[in-house]
Amino acid sequence: MTTFKKLLVSLFHSFAYDFVKRLLVFVFSSGFSFAGIFNILRKINIPLWCVILLATASSALITFISLLIYQAISSQYTQAEKIQSNYEILEKNVSFKYDGATCYYNAEIKLLFNVTAREYYGKFYWSGSGDGRIKTVNPNHKLNILKKRTRYIEYVVVFDKAYRKGKKLTFKLAGVMADPERKFSPYFATTICDPTRKLVMTLDIDPDKYPISDLEKECIPPASGKHEDAQSVRLDEAGMYVWEILKPKLSYQYSLNWTFLG
Repeated sequence: MTTFKKLLVSLFHSFAYDFVKRLLVFVFSSGFSFAGIFNILRKINIPLWCVILLATASSALITFISLLIYQAISSQYTQAEKIQSNYEILEKNVSFKYDGATCYYNAEIKLLFNVTAREYYGKFYWSGSGDGRIKTVNPNHKLNILKKRTRYIEYVVVFDKAYRKGKKLTFKLAGVMADPERKFSPYFATTICDPTRKLVMTLDIDPDKYPISDLEKECIPPASGKHEDAQSVRLDEAGMYVWEILKPKLSYQYSLNWTFLG
């Protein structure tokens, strides 16, 4: 299925899903409110037509308020949460090792397929002065670069075969990041683009070779400009910090940032 067709299918599913939810809100709120108000007004000594009119007007007002409340709640979720992905990420382990002019990135990703598919879409950002190169560890898998805009790169991993719905697959990526001029910004982040059950981020910096300070972890909402509370953390004696996140939020960015001393 082409990217355009996938988009159309996703939009249709999203529209149908929202329509059904709004319909259920309308039927539930209008039906129950009309019945309740009608029974209350019947106890008052007024004509039946007045009871029906008042009950109808009141239930319409309650339904309108219910829809406003539903819209306010649903608007808190991003569109990405409404679009079904081809797979769910059961666990994503990503690690970054800083070592001056050459740094290393590794990822192990466990997928559960929602539909028959044979591709995984990803992206990465490298702020160093040299090229960031990434490859698949499995020789039967292919990694193709889709877009490369300065330091921001999108890629697709093509597996050796198509995996059916319900099947699982674990694959690995390895990257070598060059920074001969030492311009790397001290920042390691992952954006959640697909439904994910568990994210594990590992930072590896030799404290004797590259002393650091002000190491923080942050959860950053999409397109809001507001960061959730940053928390100060520390490397262990081996120069590593491991951050485990259960059910990370879609479209949120999870980041580790620090300052080099000297």
